[in-house]
Amino acid sequence: MTELMQNTGPLSLWECLHDGSVTSLDSDFMARTLSIVVDCAYHWEFHNLPADTRFRIVGKNARIAEVFDFEPWPGATEPTREAPWEASQERQRKNYEKGRLISTDWNSFAADVETDEDYEIMSAELGAGNPLAVLELGIMSYPNSNYRTVKIHAECFHFYLAERELSIDDFQKFGAEYWNDFAQRSKT
Repeated sequence: MTELMQNTGPLSLWECLHDGSVTSLDSDFMARTLSIVVDCAYHWEFHNLPADTRFRIVGKNARIAEVFDFEPWPGATEPTREAPWEASQERQRKNYEKGRLISTDWNSFAADVETDEDYEIMSAELGAGNPLAVLELGIMSYPNSNYRTVKIHAECFHFYLAERELSIDDFQKFGAEYWNDFAQRSKT
């Protein structure tokens, strides 16, 4: 079970969840839980786990489930092809900052996850709230490239690798092993 201290900043879950595919969002309203199931094939291959292994993150006493679509700023301009990479990135960042998140229907989003589209996690963090912890995921859907921000507010979150529960530290270490190895291989 993960309980965060109120005075700590958000914990990154990127190393475990980045580029993972959200395969289901399950809500048990009577039990007051909300579960996210994520497939991260590169982790299963690296750790020699069966291909059907999944992460499952369970929010206990989930109180709020939110999803936001990104609405781009209509005055955004694309960088020219001749622009240096740094300038292009800066232009895109400024355009993004002028956009906004628009709330959308959670149940429709959860149903969409069950379709043939891929929903890949681009960012993931767990933050302490008062009184609830907040799991925030940035999710890109393919092939339509819709970016959504998903926020789940719950008393606590449990992290599972297949059926085994992991502490938040072990969950982060599991992901870090792959990325540390990746960094070492890219140096050679």
